[in-house]
Amino acid sequence: MAGSALVLVTVVAIVLAGSSEPAEIRGASVSNDGRRLDVEYAAPDETCGGEPQIRAEETSSVVTVTVEIHRRFEFGTRACLLRGRIASAAVDLANPLGDRLVIDSSTGRPVPLTEDHD
Repeated sequence: MAGSALVLVTVVAIVLAGSSEPAEIRGASVSNDGRRLDVEYAAPDETCGGEPQIRAEETSSVVTVTVEIHRRFEFGTRACLLRGRIASAAVDLANPLGDRLVIDSSTGRPVPLTEDHD
């Protein structure tokens, strides 16, 4: 009986812990001063969800952007739809973007950019 309780606790911990998955970046807009990217990405439906974790790694020629989504559910009947909607999140850059290329870390492909018209 003690072994059964231990297994149950382990399974519950796995379900609650979830996992992080990279999100597919669809595009980004650049602020007028070039120091902020508003990134659009394929987000999970609301039942899966937490907040996105977004970061940018910068070099002199490239900005590599990563968006990760923490999924609450791992298995069972409450499967997550990882591409349920389009969402956006902002990331600040240490230096203006200038003519640097923006790359999606999950695909290795360039991210289509538009200018922000604030």
